[in-house]
Amino acid sequence: MLGATADPDVEGGGLLYGVALGTGEVLFRKQVPYDFRFDSGRNRHGTNDYRLGPDGMVWTYVGDVLVRIDPADVRVEVVGKLKPPGRIAFAGEDIYLAGTTGLRRMKGVVPR
Repeated sequence: MLGATADPDVEGGGLLYGVALGTGEVLFRKQVPYDFRFDSGRNRHGTNDYRLGPDGMVWTYVGDVLVRIDPADVRVEVVGKLKPPGRIAFAGEDIYLAGTTGLRRMKGVVPR
């Protein structure tokens, strides 16, 4: 399981972590420069949305930046800045985003 939370040791920082559900063992912890603290007021537009993409990566937002997280090594790759962020849906190599009055499409951003 991939999780994220605020880093108690770094002001404004966050932690990505992985846990083996069968054993409860913490597999990794990675510091990132974003506070993932959950706040229902901040969850507008899907900013706390985590989606497993067809590429095997976890897609989410760090602030208003769309990122892909490799669950194998917790490498974070920036896809692009979106304002406002929106819930993510995949269709082939494209991403569709909610969060505005019109449907947005990012064409060809999902690697195969």
